[in-house]
Amino acid sequence: MRFGVFEVDLDTGEVRKAGIRQKLAGQPFQLLQALLERPGEIVTRDELRQRIWPENKFVDYDLALKKAVNRVREVLGDSVESPRFIETIPRRGYRFILPVTLHERNGYTLAVPGPPPAKRTRRAASLLAVAGVALGSSAFALLWISQQIPTLEVGQYARLTNDGRDKSGNISPGIPSPIITDGVRLYFVEPTGGAGISGLVQVSAAGGDIRPVPNPLLNVRLAGISPDRTHLLVGDMARPTAVEAPFYSLPTLGSSMQRLGDFQAHDASWSPNGLRLSYAAGDSLFLARQDGSSAKLLLSGRGAISWPRWSPDGSYLRFTVTQPRTQDNSIWEISLDGKHLREVSGNWSLPGDKCCGSWMPDGKYFVFQNSYLDRSKIYAVPERTLPFSKTGLLGLTPGPIWGSAPSPSTDGKKLFFIGWQPRTEPIRYDLGLKRFVPFLSGISTDALYFTRDGQWVAYTQYPEGSLWRSRVDGSQRMQLTSGGVYAFRPRWSPDGTNIVFFGTSPHHPWKLYLLPAKGGTPKQLIFDDANEGDPTWSPDGKKIAFGRLPWLLGASEQPFLYIVDLRSMQVTPVPGSQGLFSPRWSPSGRYLVALNADSTKLMLYDFETSQWRQLAQGMLGNPEWPGMDACVYAVDVQTMTIERIRVSDGKRDPVVNLNSERLAFTGLGPWTGLAPDDSVLALRDLSVQEIYSVELKTH
Repeated sequence: MRFGVFEVDLDTGEVRKAGIRQKLAGQPFQLLQALLERPGEIVTRDELRQRIWPENKFVDYDLALKKAVNRVREVLGDSVESPRFIETIPRRGYRFILPVTLHERNGYTLAVPGPPPAKRTRRAASLLAVAGVALGSSAFALLWISQQIPTLEVGQYARLTNDGRDKSGNISPGIPSPIITDGVRLYFVEPTGGAGISGLVQVSAAGGDIRPVPNPLLNVRLAGISPDRTHLLVGDMARPTAVEAPFYSLPTLGSSMQRLGDFQAHDASWSPNGLRLSYAAGDSLFLARQDGSSAKLLLSGRGAISWPRWSPDGSYLRFTVTQPRTQDNSIWEISLDGKHLREVSGNWSLPGDKCCGSWMPDGKYFVFQNSYLDRSKIYAVPERTLPFSKTGLLGLTPGPIWGSAPSPSTDGKKLFFIGWQPRTEPIRYDLGLKRFVPFLSGISTDALYFTRDGQWVAYTQYPEGSLWRSRVDGSQRMQLTSGGVYAFRPRWSPDGTNIVFFGTSPHHPWKLYLLPAKGGTPKQLIFDDANEGDPTWSPDGKKIAFGRLPWLLGASEQPFLYIVDLRSMQVTPVPGSQGLFSPRWSPSGRYLVALNADSTKLMLYDFETSQWRQLAQGMLGNPEWPGMDACVYAVDVQTMTIERIRVSDGKRDPVVNLNSERLAFTGLGPWTGLAPDDSVLALRDLSVQEIYSVELKTH
């Protein structure tokens, strides 16, 4: 019999851990065998006594049983407070809580049968009908049902980390990476080494210092953990802009990673019994064996899928669906036979995007993240409610703190989540002081852009998303937009009379908008269902170049560059720009630079020759022209160095290293830019972002 890293040989009476024999024999071994034969079931104290001490009338059974259980726990590295293998059922007996497989000597493998999974029924409704007939009183039946509906009590909050760094991960804007626990530690991701690069870290479940988890991956996507809590499910997102990646099983203690199947995906999870794996790739959800083999399609075509979570009985999956066009999120479920597909979040009377949900271990409550306007909160919803009543939602995040990535503890007594209050500070690199200093103090933004004469600045207020402009000294400050559309990356027209930006609003795609600098109503430039972003002006102010957004989760549009003529409003593609995005027009108008879809190449288009050529290679981001065509500034993401790249020959010279600064991640990644004097700008993160826990009690 095998479970986790352990193997029990029933013929020889041996227990091995990762191939190494452990000292366990006699009555403790008999007790372990009895529990392994019935995983997931309660084995009573009387059953154990009759099996292990059937004839001995002179034994103190209670003391002997306690010693045997303690010895088994000692060998397995288990504890009664945070059980990973053997659960104590007070006054009744014990239960082995991991899935167990039986390996015959001829190589045949079989899952040891546990109790049949509980099926979702309409038991409460049936009992209501029976009570109504038998007693002639629907009021009595409603009272009975109300007694079966659990109530959740919220207890104390505790902050578990204290480094303030971003912990939202790299799945997609608005969809964070989960917090994973093995009962003792919490695993999550934090930025390491560059823009969009996430490393795997850990902290005690009781709080303390954050430590890295050794692994060979440059950019980690954390997805889940095995039921025995010994292996993490991780993706190898080698490039910051990668959407799909290979997945691995990473031991929490030592040993090497194992590749799972041959698939590429962006999220995954193991089933409660550890025998199956679900993974999401594009707009499809697959079921496979635990090692990723023998995959079968379960669902496709509804939108990009993330956060797949198995029901506690393993009979169905619940997951987040992101609409590629609008990036709206909702929560759906489906049975393992591909039937009974339905949206569950539509029944929750709550405006905003719902995502990233998980069941509490007892299955009585489902917790999820809701984002509305400029706030993100965590809610719990009961799985059962009174007939004809609205679902009773319970908020779980306190006061002004944003909440995301809800993750229950193994015993269901706590809920872990990311809590944060976002704020940034613009900073400028002072060549004389050779360090960054505050710039335009008093504002929180996700980017800064200046008029050609350097007298005015436009920016988005972060995290509210409203567009503002002011003099560079902070005077004549004016709000240009409010509500509705979140404005990204505003850019001034060459004559300083208009501002173009791309923005998103609920249930709508990302579109380009044009707005008079003196104020007015934003005008949408292109009316179709496609996403648009990263606008850049031609030097004469008559045209705007833009691209698609390949980093959006589930994006179906191919990266391509386009130019819109503001006089005729005709949109034409840039020749040869397949696979490119993030265009930047040079000051003279001769060149256009852009990144390829995975941000590993910086390409240059010459309008005079109508030819593209590679200007630089490597993980690059945020290209910007200074006040001349001779060079381009860009970020080397791996070294976090701003480089000056010469147009004539591609020679690269370092300008400033950003590793000494705690950079802000504002939904589109860390921003860097240039001030009117071509000095380097960045955003310092002043947010308070930590992992919290809240105590929960279910009655």
